[in-house]
Amino acid sequence: MKVDRVLLTQLGGARLAIPGLAVGRQAGDRRSPYRGRGMEFADHRPYRAGDDLRLVDWSAYRRLRTVLVRLFHEDRNLRAGLCVDCSASMEIGDPPKADHAATLAAVLSMLGLQARDEVRLVLAGAAGARVSLRGYQAGSFPSFLDALEQASPEGSPDLVRALRSLTDKGRVDRSVLLSDMLFEPDERHAVLRALASSGRHPVLLHVLDRSELEPDLSQGLEAIDVETGEEVRVGDDPASLKAYRRALSDFLYALRTRCVGLNIHYVPAFTTVPLREIVLDSVRQGRLVRSVRGGAG
Repeated sequence: MKVDRVLLTQLGGARLAIPGLAVGRQAGDRRSPYRGRGMEFADHRPYRAGDDLRLVDWSAYRRLRTVLVRLFHEDRNLRAGLCVDCSASMEIGDPPKADHAATLAAVLSMLGLQARDEVRLVLAGAAGARVSLRGYQAGSFPSFLDALEQASPEGSPDLVRALRSLTDKGRVDRSVLLSDMLFEPDERHAVLRALASSGRHPVLLHVLDRSELEPDLSQGLEAIDVETGEEVRVGDDPASLKAYRRALSDFLYALRTRCVGLNIHYVPAFTTVPLREIVLDSVRQGRLVRSVRGGAG
């Protein structure tokens, strides 16, 4: 797969976004639900034997005659899990959908690693073939980039298994699946359920190509009905084009509706939109990426 390296150099001043608290295992600069040693005061609790006397609030003791210990917000890093669909269908397009997805995965990996977040990347290709990497700092990014550029879309991946591998050490804060979701309905629903259970704030980056969104029917084509799975010959007449568009609309509506039901944030990442615009729109909306000037999160 090909990664747009030029785009990677144009995204300074951004980082991964999360709508809630981070529960990473390492110290970081993101607000967490934990209390401990930190810079920002959070609360008091009664003193217990063995507590560090340096944490005792002597001012409160003088006022209340009660020994209280100061608690601080403990900042942690973010745990992010990225899963890239490297199935044969991702080869469609010029450039291929796989390149589009690989560049988006590279951007998210880079931003996470630069902020010292824990980033897990899983590339799911032919059945049983997976590449998995984990990193905690910017120095890990070259290996992530190499893995993405060496991957080749083929076969039919086990995305359910790939998504479950993101949670080998517990659910991640932010899980992201980059896929065209062109599977049979039962498999599609299983993949979405696995995505929903893999992270506290799951996201689907839905990658479709122009040829799928706006097909050239001058020669006709073979299409699959999204409801029944039946193969349908689409001709070059207006009625066939209308039927294709209706089937595509039904597919997208069903996918979005299922995402809403599973609390998955659906983000269209179609190849008809430039990658830079997709990333910058995410910055503006605060969905996946935000400016470092936008405050904690």
